[in-house]
Parts: sequence; C-alpha cells; structure tokens
Amino acid sequence: MSKSVSYSILKYTHSKLLGEELNVGILFVFPESRKVAFVYPRSLIRIRRTYPSVSVDLLKSYLTAFRRKAETLGAHIDQYVFNYDELISEQFLVTDGSSLQFTPFNHALLIGDIENTTTHYYKLYLSNYDAPIALGIDLRKTDKSIVQDCKRIILNKRPEIEGHLYTDKFVLHHDKVVFRPDLRWQNGTLNLIKGVSFDFKDENDITDKALLIQNQLNYLESEVNELKARVDLIVSKPSDSRFLDAYSFAIDLLNESRSHKEIIEEKDLDAYTDSVVTEIEI
Repeated sequence: MSKSVSYSILKYTHSKLLGEELNVGILFVFPESRKVAFVYPRSLIRIRRTYPSVSVDLLKSYLTAFRRKAETLGAHIDQYVFNYDELISEQFLVTDGSSLQFTPFNHALLIGDIENTTTHYYKLYLSNYDAPIALGIDLRKTDKSIVQDCKRIILNKRPEIEGHLYTDKFVLHHDKVVFRPDLRWQNGTLNLIKGVSFDFKDENDITDKALLIQNQLNYLESEVNELKARVDLIVSKPSDSRFLDAYSFAIDLLNESRSHKEIIEEKDLDAYTDSVVTEIEI
C-alpha cells in the first residue's frame, strides 16, 4: 500500500483587494508515520523587498510557533484523520480575514520518503526565497539526495537503461584510502558518479570536505587510470549565500585533483544527464 501525504500552504496576503499574496510555509501531515511538520524559509528577504512595511520579525515569530506546534501533534493526528482542515482551525489559525491563512489540504502519495517528499513540495512552492532552508525538517542537500535526483532525471529521459546504472558497493581503494562512488555506468570508460553536497551550516566544513576528496582522488590516481575510469563529481552549493566564496574555493580544490574527473554543478545537471543517456549503450 502506497504511503500518503497531506499538505496545506500557508499564504501571506498583503492585499485582498489586489490579490497580492506569497507562499510562506507548508504544513505536512504524514499519517502512516504519525508525523506533522511545518517548514518555512530561513530568509524572508523576498517579502521584505516586496513589501517593506511588513514586520518580518512578527511574521517569523508566527512561523517559528507553527513549527514548534507541529512537532507536538504527531501523536494526536488520528483524531483529525477525516478532516485535516480542523487541525488547522484548532491548532494553528482560525479562518478569518487575517493576512496569514492556510489553504485547504491537498492529498498525494509520498515521493519516495518523507525527506524527498518535503523537499519536492518545498521546491515547488517556496523555491523563490533566497535561502531555501526549512526548519523542523532539514532540507539541506545530501550526497545521497544529489545522486537520487541525478538517477531520477536519467531514467525519466531513458527508462530502459535502468539496468545499466549500477548502485552496488564498488569502491576505489589503495592501502587505507577508500573512495565510494554512488552510481556507475560504462561505455568503454568506467564512469563513477559521486554526489558531493557542500550544503553545510559551517563554511569550514565545505573546505574540509573538498580537501578530503581532493586528497583521496590524488592518492587513487593510478587506480583510476588503470581502470580507465572517470570520476563524475556532482556538486551542490550551500543554501546559505554567505558561504558561496567557500564553495567557489572548494570547486577550485576539486579541479586541482590529478585523477581523471569531471565536476558537474547542479545547474548543469540537465546537460550532464543528456550526455549520459546518449552515451550508455544497451
């Protein structure tokens, strides 16, 4: 039986007369997991720029309160199973003329798991904010989620090559140095795909991770050459725009590694997957 999700969009209405409104959060109910979560952007600069008179601090206080309330409701979700809209009116906001209002719940199937589902709807409804980070559920990119996105895009373009994308536990190793790609495919060259997320809360972690991978690839240069392999590093930048300089430095470090490799930023993922589906022979 497929698992389900119900979600409601929290909207800020600046002018009902003019129909001016912005999405500012999403309330999720995962009934099978008995989990309720509210997610919202860390940065509300989009609202501040659009409507300078809005009290962003007051808005943030509401959003924080909603997130905390959601975290307490999982154990009580069964009492709302036939009408999640009552959950909103009883636990969050009554339906009135205020500037913050939840939409009626939408119902859908889970997209893989809770993290993927939450990320999908966050991107769908809240991606225009400067810092796409939600509180309550950590939506930062992970190495695993990067590769999952890559594989999904490839198979959407050419589903018949699924059997030629390998997710076994293949490793590059020499002595105590081990490098584990996440996905591999072959067309004469052994292509090893590795997801590399730099979406950290501390910019020092970005540099440390880049140095680790650079040193691993340098040490394994001869193994890569002997296998006639290429390492494709699919990298994601940090959500926090303050760390973009550290991210650029990390890319420079990876480019300096000596092993045969390609660095693919997420913005270039569509073009990269186009080349993969073209090059895989079945």
